[in-house]
Amino acid sequence: MNKEHGFLYTAGAYVTLDVPGATFTDALGINSSGQIVGVFNDSNFKEHSFLFSNGSFTTIDNPNQSVSLTEARGIDSRGNIVGIFFDQPGSHAFVRLANGGFFRTDPPGATSADGLGINDTGQIVGDFANNTGVHGFVQINGEFTPLDDPVTNASNTIALGVNNAGQVAGHYQLGSNQHGFLYSGGANGQFTTVDRPGAASDGLVGINDSGQLVGFSTVGNFLAETIPASGSTAIFGTAFNAPISGEFNSDALSDWSGGGPRMG
Repeated sequence: MNKEHGFLYTAGAYVTLDVPGATFTDALGINSSGQIVGVFNDSNFKEHSFLFSNGSFTTIDNPNQSVSLTEARGIDSRGNIVGIFFDQPGSHAFVRLANGGFFRTDPPGATSADGLGINDTGQIVGDFANNTGVHGFVQINGEFTPLDDPVTNASNTIALGVNNAGQVAGHYQLGSNQHGFLYSGGANGQFTTVDRPGAASDGLVGINDSGQLVGFSTVGNFLAETIPASGSTAIFGTAFNAPISGEFNSDALSDWSGGGPRMG
């Protein structure tokens, strides 16, 4: 039986990541030390999160027994992890500290929330739903800032990655298509659409400290680089699609950090 595997893409090669005994593994976040977090299904097809560090896997679950699923989505250099857990009302953003402390962190007024990225200064990004729709967010020292394209009538804004400069990458929905965005951060942060040329629909999923972005599109996964002087972006390189052979998922890129490892 075919199954989905996690992977690390580094130095031009794919390395398979499988939690021992898992029927499914998906790597979703990586820090500058090479620690990786993600999700897996055990032999009974129950979903858990994992931390891969120094060659070993550690299972991570919300300690609250009423929680049905826990998804680790991002990790900073100190080992603090952000993600999503699900209980009867819906989904919630969480932070799991390196010492094991586990905390819910939802924006005020949210009916559901997802924690999707964290940087080394403790900034958290993700998305939340309320009575006006789905919005991205940035959380800094407990203060939440909603993220939406200020120009278009966009919907379903999702912030997926944040670097140590506070730049945020994600995507939003406009009509039937998705578009990537880069948010520069700060009190007067600039919201810039980033689209891959020739793609009908696309999105960004991660940004590193060099300002390089990774994303997906209808014409393949891609790498982009910001040009600080103008704030614009230039697409370069080739697609990073993983082979579809029951070994990898086609929407390969999830996040990346430092100088180059990417995983999915």
